[in-house]
Amino acid sequence: MRSTQWLRIVCTIIVVGMIFVAGVNYLIDPGYVYFKKKSGISPDVYVQKLLTSEKGLVTEEWNERAVKTSLAKVNTEIDCIIVGSSHIMQISSLRNTGNISKLCPVLLNLGVSGSSFEDLLIFSNIILENKGKPKRVFIEINPWLFKFNMDSRYKMNQVQYDSFLRKLNDQTLLTSNSHYEFDLLKNLFNLEYFMISLKNYKSLFHQASIEEPKEKFLYENGYTKAVTLQDGSHVYDSHHIAKAKKTIKSIKNGGGDYKINGNIYDDYALELFEKLILLYQRNEIEINFLITPYHPSVFKNGPTKTTQHMQEIENVAQRLSIKHKVKLYGSFLPENIGCQEDEFLDFMHATSNCLDKIKFY
Repeated sequence: MRSTQWLRIVCTIIVVGMIFVAGVNYLIDPGYVYFKKKSGISPDVYVQKLLTSEKGLVTEEWNERAVKTSLAKVNTEIDCIIVGSSHIMQISSLRNTGNISKLCPVLLNLGVSGSSFEDLLIFSNIILENKGKPKRVFIEINPWLFKFNMDSRYKMNQVQYDSFLRKLNDQTLLTSNSHYEFDLLKNLFNLEYFMISLKNYKSLFHQASIEEPKEKFLYENGYTKAVTLQDGSHVYDSHHIAKAKKTIKSIKNGGGDYKINGNIYDDYALELFEKLILLYQRNEIEINFLITPYHPSVFKNGPTKTTQHMQEIENVAQRLSIKHKVKLYGSFLPENIGCQEDEFLDFMHATSNCLDKIKFY
């Protein structure tokens, strides 16, 4: 009898705990994935304020993909759009990264954290459907780009993804990636998301706002909070930058295996990628490839699974650039660009000083 009662107590605690985790994740929703309207302020409103702001807007409380999706739909005259992961989010015409303003006086940065192959197709669909098409599109080639399902966050834009697959005359992937609602349900019980929710518990007690930096700041030093500049580029907060300067020397040799697992690439993803290039070119949009460097420590153990993976992806990018007459900027190898060990925020994110050495001409 006692064991039965104990089992009931344990089961009750587990059920109550799961309900608590789900409730906290839904109510706080730090990733904005449940599309609750916070105080009636939508990502579209945020983007309109961003475009007319003087110093950009504070990034906190806003889902990157929701904001960048709205930014991609802005119907204005744009010279260049850059698409990719957090590796490229600091590249900016306002900062004139690598003298990019010569090619791109007006630039939109659509970089999002963990950007996947599916994210690339989604943003490409929006770009090609927009009346105001850019002259150039820069596509970041990261180590995991040519594989499917490397980041599930793209599924918030499932409709755009399916639409673009139809443009590429592809039917095989339309149903295999259509479980976003189930993923949202599972995410309610995600402990990692729960920990992020707890860090953002204050959002339960105050209204979300659109905040502009209260004073001027240097891009290199950051503001007290992370900032999205008017062109969509990212400025890390001052604490993050200061902490990186102290910890950068402790990066272990041979690390850097973020999202490097399994096959180096999927043949079918490469096939779709080439279709994407041709589609851009048929729309008279110039395509450019961009690779950002990893920290020198990543390469100090000689050939490893990680470095061989990156070398093969860079080789693929070089072959595609020659085949389709596409310019390729940058490299995974920091010495190819001239970046030093202290010009990184971590093993895979270069500082603006390092990115400035990738010359866009």
